[in-house]
Amino acid sequence: MKFVKFALAAGVILCLQIQPADAKRMTFVSTSNGGNCNECEFIVADGDISIDSVDDFREVGGARVLINSKGGSLEGAIALGEEFRRRGVVVSVYKAEQRAGSSVYDEEPGGECLSACVYAFFGGVKREVRDGSTLGIHAFAGDIAETNVDAPVYTRLELTAVQRLTGVLLEYTQRMGIDPLVIDWAAKQDNSGMRILTGDEMRLLRIVWDPVRALPLRLEPYKNGVLARTETADTSGKVTFVCVGRDLRLVFASELPPPSPGLGKVDGIGNRDSDSMTLALKVDEDDFGDWVDTTYKFSQDGNIGFATIKIDRGLLSQIVEAKLVDISIGQTRGAKQSVLIRFPTDNLEQIASLLGRNCI
Repeated sequence: MKFVKFALAAGVILCLQIQPADAKRMTFVSTSNGGNCNECEFIVADGDISIDSVDDFREVGGARVLINSKGGSLEGAIALGEEFRRRGVVVSVYKAEQRAGSSVYDEEPGGECLSACVYAFFGGVKREVRDGSTLGIHAFAGDIAETNVDAPVYTRLELTAVQRLTGVLLEYTQRMGIDPLVIDWAAKQDNSGMRILTGDEMRLLRIVWDPVRALPLRLEPYKNGVLARTETADTSGKVTFVCVGRDLRLVFASELPPPSPGLGKVDGIGNRDSDSMTLALKVDEDDFGDWVDTTYKFSQDGNIGFATIKIDRGLLSQIVEAKLVDISIGQTRGAKQSVLIRFPTDNLEQIASLLGRNCI
């Protein structure tokens, strides 16, 4: 999508775009895949974003959006992203195709969110680009004619408009929790092309957003040695690996509801056939073990729960093999568990050897 002119008036972005002949206005369909689950219902958002697409979105209900779009109106995309955030929706870049002879839709790989679409995507409270889908950015300025290389790139008025628009985009992306470096990356990509972001780049720029997903463990100085630490994207949960004496210990900390009477236990070391494992913090006076030390710290800000686990060679191998560890908290008496922290462990084996000579 090529942007040919920008102006700012009364704080509103006006952007004129060259629309391809086959441009299809974005439609919103509130539907499901026919199943009976929380994730089975969704909104299909497909097509090019128009300046008033947000009005169409307000007509449908749902908390999860599958978006597939080549771009469209930048102003419309920002308005749509603001509405996504106001409603607290989860946004996934993915396709959905209506099942033949049925009103339900099947989720399909291969979705894309390009150009202006990314700014709508930024509004999701949780954002994911599914496997097989792509997210692409480019500059918002139009092509510069090459007939007169000595001609100024922008007039003074045009340059002022571009600078103001840049400011609007920087403020919006920061408010949505995105690293503003994405604006710089987009500006360096000629708008006749497209920079398709990799998974690592999207995580680096905080474009894909899972509140409980943590970055890889990082080494930090500690006393006369080092420790490894990470925290969730929303900072609600923290994990530390530290060598205490001859033991490697995992320390998990998070804000918790007031505890039930008794001690806590971390268990449920997971499923070797899965690519993740679950450590479930349980609170029950009859359900605890010597291998876990759980304490509660009471403060004006609430209860901070700490769980400490001794990591031996066998458990370390399990965690490394799992690639992704989920730590969740729940009540043993029938309450549903909710994930608090999820962190990758691909560099843990190397880190463990650096934490202390006598560890493991």
